[in-house]
Amino acid sequence: MVEKTQYHGHRKRLRERLLKSGLDSFADYETVELAGWREP
Repeated sequence: MVEKTQYHGHRKRLRERLLKSGLDSFADYETVELAGWREP
């Protein structure tokens, strides 16, 4: 059995939160993290 790390699905959760609540719900460091995303 493979254990999932605490950050497993992190980008998906952030994206869902962005779509649901908008950018104003993010802290500055989270906004920077979103800006650095690149879809595979």
